[in-house]
Amino acid sequence: KSFTRVLLSYSRNTDKIKLADFTKRAGANGVKVEYMVSDNDWVYERNHDKATRIIAALSMQTDRIHLNIEPQAFNTYQANKAQYQEQFIAMLRAIRVQSPNIHLSISVPFHWELETYIDAAALTDNIVVMNYENDKADTLTLRMKKIRQVVHRSKIAMAVRPQDFASNIALEETLKVVSKAAGVDEFIIHKLADIVS
Repeated sequence: KSFTRVLLSYSRNTDKIKLADFTKRAGANGVKVEYMVSDNDWVYERNHDKATRIIAALSMQTDRIHLNIEPQAFNTYQANKAQYQEQFIAMLRAIRVQSPNIHLSISVPFHWELETYIDAAALTDNIVVMNYENDKADTLTLRMKKIRQVVHRSKIAMAVRPQDFASNIALEETLKVVSKAAGVDEFIIHKLADIVS
């Protein structure tokens, strides 16, 4: 087992001194730290300028940023899926115009339209597919295979939660199956405390 990447929640309340120390020590051990920003309201067009300004400011502290923007969490999502996905891509475009040189990764659900994944892959460096609430290797594999049709394996990772599995051993065995069957090389554990406890 090895960790090569940490997605670390970031907000205005984050202790900047501790964050800088952690990032430095992680880097010395070959672990890349991405500052994770979460604000679902950024998906709305009226907030795209705000998103670009915040990401541009944050890029002065780090060149690795992860967006955890989840429009599917809104009550109005089911009736407006296409519009939300279009706004998500428009948000990414706006951020890329303002901050073209950052390493940008994103979290996405497994049930979006293939066209959305294609557009997202073109605008980002890495896509993390949130594959939660299921421990069946065949189901997880099917979900990832669908997206892997349009996103290269070098740009995709699958996020899982240890709590969805009977044990850490069951989790590891499932990830081995998915890796081989779906062509996924990177897995994100949400969250670290759950696997070490």
